[in-house]
Amino acid sequence: MPDKQKHQIAGACYGSAFAGIWSIRETGSIDPTIIAGGLLGGILGAAIPDSLDPPDSPRHRGFGHSLLAAGAICGICADTISNLTTFAEEEQRRFDACIELGYQYPLLNGIRLQAALLLIGVVVGLPAGVISHLILDNRSPDGIRLFNRQI
Repeated sequence: MPDKQKHQIAGACYGSAFAGIWSIRETGSIDPTIIAGGLLGGILGAAIPDSLDPPDSPRHRGFGHSLLAAGAICGICADTISNLTTFAEEEQRRFDACIELGYQYPLLNGIRLQAALLLIGVVVGLPAGVISHLILDNRSPDGIRLFNRQI
């Protein structure tokens, strides 16, 4: 597919940008782990529409390329972000408690915290990647669909 690389690049840009904005809004600083996750999530999200509606299919611009599908993905991700944020906050408290107790290397807690932050970035970046795919595809003659109608 000739546009696959364009979709990946746009997804990476959108995903990392959305993750950076989320990081600043939620933590007050730019967290590189969240941004790295956003980059990965953006690339993965940019592939979702073509995974649902393969380019060689007669229904290429079907449900997977609709705003309804993008909205559903955004809704699922919003709920997941809330759960992951709660988990990351708990891990941060555990990590801080280990430091206060004098543990020199709370390695496991640090790994779990970084994994949670990376997953938050992936889940923030995923819908951004889907949206970037639809924006690029909307510029083509076939456009994208709201529900089953072309816009």
